[in-house]
Amino acid sequence: MSTTPTLSAPSNAAAPQRQWLVGRIWHAAIRRTGWLIVPFAGRRFFPIWLVIQHVGRTSGRPYATPVAGHRTNDGFVIPMPFGPHTQWAKNVLAQGSAEMTASGHRYAVGDPRLLEGDEALAQFNRVERAILRAFGTRNVLAVRTTNRLD
Repeated sequence: MSTTPTLSAPSNAAAPQRQWLVGRIWHAAIRRTGWLIVPFAGRRFFPIWLVIQHVGRTSGRPYATPVAGHRTNDGFVIPMPFGPHTQWAKNVLAQGSAEMTASGHRYAVGDPRLLEGDEALAQFNRVERAILRAFGTRNVLAVRTTNRLD
């Protein structure tokens, strides 16, 4: 009895591996150059970089983490190229609040929500969506501004 091979649609099995590889490259680049961003993040003349001040969920220590993101009508959205399991994101979600420095102003933020897939990408314009897709970013942390602190 002979069997003939069946042709099936090509699987997209390489996509997770490609996303993992892109994520590793991106992570290595940020680890080596991130220190250059810290002095400029949150400043008026460097609007893409924000600083999120959060408290460690187990240590209780305060942290300030530079992140890329932008303002929305009611708060901020922060792409998460390394996924929702980064320590700063876990801290903000556990605490339920944080402070954000953006364009030279400080804000109290709350109501953190993890957005995924198309809902997450809908928070950005067409060019930003293309960049986020290229890096395999499918998660976004959205926070609402509760008060301006300065």
